[in-house]
Amino acid sequence: MILLVGPPGSGKSTFCQQVALQSLAMERHCIYVTTESGASEVEQALRKRGLGKIEPGLLHFVDAYSETVGVSLSGRPNTVSADCANLSSLGIAISKLEERIGEGSILLIFDSLVSPYLLAGPEVIRFIRLSLSKFVAEGNSILSSMDKGCGRQEDVGAMMSLANGVIEMDLEEERKILNVVKHPSVKPTKIEISIDKTWEQRAWDVKTWDREMYKRSFEAEQRGSLNQEFGALAVNIFWPSIMRWNSLLWDPQRFTTMMYDFLIQFGASFREMISMMPWHMKLLYKISMPKSFSKVKDMKKMMQFFQQMMQRRGVCIMEYVNEISKTDEHYVRVYESYECSGFENVGAATSLLFAPLLAGLCQGLEKEERKWNAVETKCIGLGDPYCEFKLVPGEITD
Repeated sequence: MILLVGPPGSGKSTFCQQVALQSLAMERHCIYVTTESGASEVEQALRKRGLGKIEPGLLHFVDAYSETVGVSLSGRPNTVSADCANLSSLGIAISKLEERIGEGSILLIFDSLVSPYLLAGPEVIRFIRLSLSKFVAEGNSILSSMDKGCGRQEDVGAMMSLANGVIEMDLEEERKILNVVKHPSVKPTKIEISIDKTWEQRAWDVKTWDREMYKRSFEAEQRGSLNQEFGALAVNIFWPSIMRWNSLLWDPQRFTTMMYDFLIQFGASFREMISMMPWHMKLLYKISMPKSFSKVKDMKKMMQFFQQMMQRRGVCIMEYVNEISKTDEHYVRVYESYECSGFENVGAATSLLFAPLLAGLCQGLEKEERKWNAVETKCIGLGDPYCEFKLVPGEITD
């Protein structure tokens, strides 16, 4: 039983998929437990990495994602469903496939233990000791993964102690590091791999966007037919919420700083997005958008545009509070936000999107080149009746 431990993005899933491909190439039976995406998505990822035609019955899946999130699982003869919140169902699904295969030396890929841990807590340790250890004792092998910092240190430590081998993965500047902490047949060693980042592009680099598609989406939004023409924009808030909380558990300081900086830059790129809009909208922005957002009356004009856009998309209800706003200090309140819905009085601020996004818009649309920042002053998660933040130019001083 080998356990991969590392932060999100360090390459654990890629490692699991490569091991599965190597095993299938040697015609070894493989059971792939998926908890972060459906079985079809994982199989598609394997095919992109080189999975060709294989012998029927060689690759099986335990789809512990679809049932967990309430999505119906389409009929797949090589797939058994399970629920991450019900560890017994996971054990039964694995045993069922083991019996179906009827041979030993099966490789079980468990990617990953994060969702079962978040939903079942330390019971996952008992599951590893009883169900997974039994699977290994019957002559099989397991490769599982776990996000470093996702849970309590003692729980992750217990998982590492139950495994026969532990490989820690991490990213450091332009290197990927694999640290073999323990292994049945390999001495402790550190492997460093250089990462070629020349292919990476900034997510907010609008030069790479489809200009015609972007133009069509704005025209459809003006007609009120965005959902009909481009599909429903509604998103189950469970997924962005669990992503944020999982990342906050992993590294609260680095994740929030990263999100803040990203959204500032994304908002600042809106000036380039305007160039892709229909000509009449570009003209409207040029005529109506103030050159500076220092004064209350000018910020109010910009906020009217943003309020309409957010409400049309069903994201939140936003209010510019001109009663308490003043020159270079603007207050905005947010109600019924998808970010904060269901998170009242959790004891921590929950909004990560609108404050830095608005600050970035001010930075990108203002004629004068200066930095804007956002400071949250109230939050539903802290027990306030609404979320509120202030926008200020320059560096944050409080």
